Amino acid sequence: MAKLYFRYGTVGSAKTLNLLAVAHNYRQQNKKVLLLKPEIDVRFGRELIRSRAGLEKDADFLISPTTVLKEESLKGVDCLLVDEAQFLSLAFIEQLRSMTTDFNIPVICYGLRSDFRRQLFEGSQRLTCTL
Repeated sequence: MAKLYFRYGTVGSAKTLNLLAVAHNYRQQNKKVLLLKPEIDVRFGRELIRSRAGLEKDADFLISPTTVLKEESLKGVDCLLVDEAQFLSLAFIEQLRSMTTDFNIPVICYGLRSDFRRQLFEGSQRLTCTL
């Protein structure tokens, strides 16, 4: 059974670098991985997932609060990797959770847990099941 993972850390703790390394490892094994990110994250470009170390890849999907992933876009997918997961809506996180149970696709989310005031982001709060 696939699982939904949330890997969080502080700013500059190599979360995105780890995401890109995981994507690389899947692809080295000829497995299909999809990269997702919230459309609100435009720091390095609208469709770019980029680490502070300079590694980058284009996102396969940009996520808005109303995004619905269609079943046909998941055909043959071995893993979903999500950057900046703290910005995800509760509804989208529930979609990710159903990807693990309905399609047996592991989902690994990377992001911040809380803001500078130690307040949990909505997406992070749901991913840590404290809602």
